[in-house]
Amino acid sequence: MKRYNRCLFYCYKDFWINFISVLIVLIISFILYIGCFVKFEFSYRYSGLVLREEDYYVSILVDNSWYNLQNCTLLVDKKKRDYSIVNIASDYTITDSGLRKEVILKFDIDDDKRIINNVLNLYFVKKMTFFEKIKEMIV
Repeated sequence: MKRYNRCLFYCYKDFWINFISVLIVLIISFILYIGCFVKFEFSYRYSGLVLREEDYYVSILVDNSWYNLQNCTLLVDKKKRDYSIVNIASDYTITDSGLRKEVILKFDIDDDKRIINNVLNLYFVKKMTFFEKIKEMIV
């Protein structure tokens, strides 16, 4: 019996040590691959208020990340809508969750939803990787 066999690490066969090491490296590589290259859909939900001026618009209150909305897809009632940002307020509104800016959007609103002061659930969907999402949350 050799001297180094008293150590717990050496009581296992070399095959199992190599197998477990390769398995751990493969699992870590797989997780990093998914985090870097696979894109998932992340959504931002806002409650919009229907306004009427010359046309029907929707007003939402967003924090300073309103510039992220420009690259997102808008879903209203599970239907994709093309939209444009009409106006971004220069002053802030104080809410329970902090300072917010009013952003006015224009898109095709269904006829049954065209009621002044009607509340619509708006979902802005963006495809990104986990690392891009973490980077967005930090910055």
